[in-house]
Amino acid sequence: APTPADEARQFGRLLPRFHDLEDNAAVPVFPFDPMGKIASRIERLRRECLVPTGHLQILDSIFIDLRRREPDLHRSNLGTGIVHGDAIPSNAVHSRDGMVLIDLDSLSRGPREWDLVPQFIHATRLGRGGRAAWLEFLAGYGIGEADLPSLETTCLIKQFSMTVYLCLSAGRSPKIDGEIVRRLDSWARSDDKM
Repeated sequence: APTPADEARQFGRLLPRFHDLEDNAAVPVFPFDPMGKIASRIERLRRECLVPTGHLQILDSIFIDLRRREPDLHRSNLGTGIVHGDAIPSNAVHSRDGMVLIDLDSLSRGPREWDLVPQFIHATRLGRGGRAAWLEFLAGYGIGEADLPSLETTCLIKQFSMTVYLCLSAGRSPKIDGEIVRRLDSWARSDDKM
């Protein structure tokens, strides 16, 4: 069975092939606007009273801090093009011809770095293979960490987007509500947010 590092390297080889696909105007993709998507989701949380006021205050504060960092998100060393939006190994399947990306409902045109961040989060922050898997992924992609100067900002925005998305499920179960509280508490205490 392949190790997480083996799978990460294989996925790292797949992603640049996807990024190198010709940008075809006939392919419908969303505009790359993660901060706009976050803003609309926070507004929905407010409008539908899905989370308590205290939660909204934390989300609003973090959003303001991240909005200041947004220009870094658009500084790309890897260039812009079609990005998957949720590029993780579980969104790829093995076929006769190799690994193939699936779950293409978040396609957009944007900085390619956006597609590297989910692997960083899954490997280093969610414990799926650790730093070794992250470095194997980068080796497969053909770059090093020095090629990703905006990684911190991109990672914070992606993680915040995931937190806000989770908040849309508030009230569905005690487990989800507990995870929302845990994440918001972590954000409120974090020094990363500036």
